[in-house]
Amino acid sequence: MSNEPRSWSSARTMGVVCLALLLIGAAQVPRSKPDERHEVTVRLVLVDVIAVDRDGRFVADLTKADFEVAEDGKKMDLASAELVELKRAGEEAGAGPDAAAPPAAVLVRPPRDSRFIVVFDSINTIRRMLNRSKPEILAKLLSLLEVGQEIVVFELAENGRMLVLQPLTSDRRLIAQAVDKATGSIWVERAADALVVPSIID
Repeated sequence: MSNEPRSWSSARTMGVVCLALLLIGAAQVPRSKPDERHEVTVRLVLVDVIAVDRDGRFVADLTKADFEVAEDGKKMDLASAELVELKRAGEEAGAGPDAAAPPAAVLVRPPRDSRFIVVFDSINTIRRMLNRSKPEILAKLLSLLEVGQEIVVFELAENGRMLVLQPLTSDRRLIAQAVDKATGSIWVERAADALVVPSIID
């Protein structure tokens, strides 16, 4: 009696067992978590421009045809160009046509009802770098309040939620508190440290 059929049966059984083990092993491999992405669609970008002549005098008769804006070498379409003209407190409103044009810094100011939106990205911002920059950030925001802007402060938290740190306000104290609340990311900070600190184990 030949042993070939039994050998074939044993080999086939072993093959089935190996295949089953391979399938079980493949099922136990953890799936990598997809990278988190945040997509933003930009429809309008506001650009502040101070136009002066060779003598440093403000030029007030420009239209959008006088401007050209490019991004990465590509010319952008301009939706509009608007002159913002405000005078300092106490300055006479009815200046004559022959009056000398004041410096650009006097005229170019945001309107009183303009709003400035601040978003702290605490997913991708290193905490210690944010804390180091807070005095400079606060000084800039306070300077905007001085020219009549109102500010709202948001934070994109590490859990992906958008938090309102401070609703629209012109209160200097509230803006300072909102800037202080921004946290930054400790996880990004640790990842950055791992890249710059050499390992002692090869």
